[in-house]
Amino acid sequence: MIDLHRDGTALSAQRDAILRLLLARRPALKCRLREGASGALSIDLPGGRTIEIGRMRRRGEVRWVVVSPRITGLHDQVRVTDAATVIGVVRAALRALDELTTDEAAHAQRPGEPLRSPATVTA
Repeated sequence: MIDLHRDGTALSAQRDAILRLLLARRPALKCRLREGASGALSIDLPGGRTIEIGRMRRRGEVRWVVVSPRITGLHDQVRVTDAATVIGVVRAALRALDELTTDEAAHAQRPGEPLRSPATVTA
């Protein structure tokens, strides 16, 4: 990720807007959201995983991205979703959070039920 503090106040204002919008749409995230040393935002997930929101070079230019883990069963993978707007970043982060919550519930083995195979969606 690219250091947001080096990029000036406009990016800090965008990051703060992302934070405010996330908390407005999901107030319960308040205790799970944190800012890293680079200025990227992280949403802590169960099991020590995170969804990270920051800036990185993608498709030839520096863009806001959401990096989220994928449940695959065998390998650790991540999905990188970029967005052109602050609202797009918030939607991508909440979509990733919802998908992970849904996937984890679908993968929870109930007594007497066979293991379910993982469903993955690639953006």
